[in-house]
Amino acid sequence: MRKLGIILLIIILISMIAGLCKVLLFAIHNNDWNWFMSFGSSQTVRKEEYIRKEQKISVFDLNKVSLEFKSSNLNVFFTEDTEIRVVQYSYKELEDEDLFRVDKSGSHITVSESNKLQFHFFYIGFMEDSLYDVYIPKSYEGSLDIKSVSGDVEVEENLKFDDLTISSTSGDVKMGNIEAKNIKIETISGDIKLQQLENEDLKLKTVSGDILVASAKGNVEAKTTSGQIEIEKIDGNIELSSISGDIKSEDFKITGDSKVKTTSGNVKMYLNQESNYEIQTKSVSGNVTLPNKRNVMGQEPYVELNIETISGNIRLEK
Repeated sequence: MRKLGIILLIIILISMIAGLCKVLLFAIHNNDWNWFMSFGSSQTVRKEEYIRKEQKISVFDLNKVSLEFKSSNLNVFFTEDTEIRVVQYSYKELEDEDLFRVDKSGSHITVSESNKLQFHFFYIGFMEDSLYDVYIPKSYEGSLDIKSVSGDVEVEENLKFDDLTISSTSGDVKMGNIEAKNIKIETISGDIKLQQLENEDLKLKTVSGDILVASAKGNVEAKTTSGQIEIEKIDGNIELSSISGDIKSEDFKITGDSKVKTTSGNVKMYLNQESNYEIQTKSVSGNVTLPNKRNVMGQEPYVELNIETISGNIRLEK
């Protein structure tokens, strides 16, 4: 039994030495590596010599595009081009089975990373990871579904989709004006910053980050655990919640029953005078200020606006 333990210890030591040698060799051949960023600087890997695969895809007959990169860094850009372009970078030469795939079923394409399982001893294998850049034409108006573990989605121009779904573990989502039937954006660690949104259903969620929207119209649901929610202009009904952060709106026109809740934070909203509502408020530790010191506004039939905070002030003005 003792001999078996010694043998296992020797195997572990040999593996550690082999891993350290791998790191040393990699450092000799890649002296611009960013050791503190796990994958390395995106600027240093975005070089022609590190492109392992590049492919263009026509959007002519497509009505849905899915990007599935659940364990790699993905960055999405919107361009004036007429084709989707996918670029895969890696410091390491890759086998065919390590390259991204493009699968088409009717008018739906899925672009995904390799599903090959890689062994990471003491996470030495991180040097084999890839970075992906996907360029999507601004003219594409079908459904778009993005799933990634890290990376940013950023565009300032106006975009139109059937449906838009973005799910990211770590990364910011910054977009301009969006028109879609359904919009769903989730990130665990990152900010969500959007301009004008026209939709039937809007769902925004971040665990650690802020949600900032210039204008939203429709059914609006926004949740954050640690961060503020600020939607400057709202036309519709809402469900907003924050565990630790303020909730604000400069122009809230309520059209349906709505709820606002924060555990530790203030609620400050300017209510549009075209609304007809009855206000229900609850604050365990904080002040409550109502417009004209009344809990109703407009004419019957009223819709209900329910606002609750555990530790924070509620201030409603018109």
